[in-house]
Amino acid sequence: MPNIENDCLKLAQILLELKNLKSEFTVAYQEALVSHDLTRPRELKKQLKIKLVEINSEVAKLEEKTDPYNIGLRRRLAKENGFTYVSNFYNGSARVAKGHKRFCIDRAGKEVDPENTSGNAHDYFEDIAVVKKDEKYFYVNSSGQKINAEKYQTACNFSEGLAAVVKDEKHFFINRAGRKISSKMYDSALSFSEGLAAVEEDKKWFYIDYTGKDLFSERYDDAGIFHEGLACVKKNNKYFFINKAGLLAIPERYDKAYSFSAGIALVKKDDKWFYIDCAGQEIDSRGYKPVENFCRGFAWVSQNGKYLVVNTAFEQISPTKYDSFRIIEQGLGWVKKDGKSFYVDYRGQKMFDAE
Repeated sequence: MPNIENDCLKLAQILLELKNLKSEFTVAYQEALVSHDLTRPRELKKQLKIKLVEINSEVAKLEEKTDPYNIGLRRRLAKENGFTYVSNFYNGSARVAKGHKRFCIDRAGKEVDPENTSGNAHDYFEDIAVVKKDEKYFYVNSSGQKINAEKYQTACNFSEGLAAVVKDEKHFFINRAGRKISSKMYDSALSFSEGLAAVEEDKKWFYIDYTGKDLFSERYDDAGIFHEGLACVKKNNKYFFINKAGLLAIPERYDKAYSFSAGIALVKKDDKWFYIDCAGQEIDSRGYKPVENFCRGFAWVSQNGKYLVVNTAFEQISPTKYDSFRIIEQGLGWVKKDGKSFYVDYRGQKMFDAE
């Protein structure tokens, strides 16, 4: 809660600055009508645009914490515009359906080109946004300026001050100034999380730090990002968990395993799916069968052929149990009940009807 309070205070401060800028602009514009000198109003107009970008960035941060999948916004846009489907927002735009028409909208519900580079056509992560144009990607800061002159085949959002990019089929990391963190190039790379990033070289995965330094001598067949101090890796067709020192955190090996979330991970062994805690102990799921891994404290499970959402205490959160369930994207599912199908959020709450 303190973090959210701090974000709200910061947003309030920016809004106050915006109000003062507007007042200053009004005065400067009135003076310009007399002096015929528009220099100051033009400067203030630029500052107003920058301030609006800052506000959008802060609002996005708050939404990420309070409504991570933009559930409220998507539900409202669907109701106001008659959309039968609204995807989550990515780079400022969402895919929607209306009748037989499919197109993209911005957060205001206006139709946009998915490659639009205007200020509200992309989202900011750590005050830097990825923009796509002519099948190439580049980065802009909150002032709308490119952070460097480079264009990439693929560009990930910034995480912990660094971003993974692809150029000439090689993966590497850049900092907020757009500079490479090292001369090393990789065959694949995941974003930084908790100070480490998994990278692939010659079909083997390993971890590096912010400087690009290799952290452990061990190499893996596959590797995931760190969550809650643990990462899921694969070697010799078995999955297991390591800590940030590169040591085995849980002795058990699994046929399949997913990252920890809220202290719980979904694993499979001997054709059985079940949940474990950070010590590797099986968790009593109260008779529910796992359907997916936990995310933000919730997970879909099944019981007697019905589907529902539970919290980490395995208490039912969804308003009812459904006959069918299918994951559409993170935070959005398709369900069917009593012959009717519709979309639900990550808590099992109805969002809008399915066609």
